[in-house]
Amino acid sequence: GVCVIRLDGYEMINTGNVEKIDLKFKKDDPVTSVHHLAGEVNQDLFLVDVNPLSGVSEIFINRVFTKAEQQKYNQIKVNKKRYEWLAGKIATKLAVSYKYKLSIDNIEIEKDENKSPYVTLDNKIHVSISHSNGIAMAIVGDNTVDVEKIESRDESFVQQFFSKKEIDDLELDDPVIITKLWSMKEAHLKRMRIGLKINVKKVSVDLKSDNQGHVSSKEGKSNCSSYISNNWLITIAER
Repeated sequence: GVCVIRLDGYEMINTGNVEKIDLKFKKDDPVTSVHHLAGEVNQDLFLVDVNPLSGVSEIFINRVFTKAEQQKYNQIKVNKKRYEWLAGKIATKLAVSYKYKLSIDNIEIEKDENKSPYVTLDNKIHVSISHSNGIAMAIVGDNTVDVEKIESRDESFVQQFFSKKEIDDLELDDPVIITKLWSMKEAHLKRMRIGLKINVKKVSVDLKSDNQGHVSSKEGKSNCSSYISNNWLITIAER
């Protein structure tokens, strides 16, 4: 279920299962690391490396994306955001294609009134997309995903997104803890289909173990599981 996309000229390469990733990737390549982690977490996760997408062709865009998606792509002028958008959409199309046995070019990703992504087949199918530091990840269904690079956050970030209780009770000077809590909050808000529209301080995280957390807000509750490999963290939120 887990695959990686690399572009060589105009050719799309699907390496298949993560265990079969070949030596085109350096041993310490973070993309390889997070792919192995994704394979262990959930075989329905799909991940795309943003960096090779700078070489994507107009032929590829026209073949893989609908007219509405092409219009959106052409409206994005900043290259970094353009490639992240591409990676997220490709990961999502692959995830839907894999699960429902559809051709990738017959899948259109739309957004609802809360800007939560979905695809319409016989009915509306929710999808979850996450970007971080050159990696995009997607999963199909009611569960949601968040991928983060583990790194230090400044004091203003802590004060903006964490409650006084979380600051007092947890080691928010530890990059692993702060990334884990932030990722659980993000994954939960995606599952509630509201994103970062509310005061994130009001989203409460109760860590049950090193990788399990119970997340709640007035919109509902989620059980979150976080997994770490090297400097990467993946969180899955479910009911």
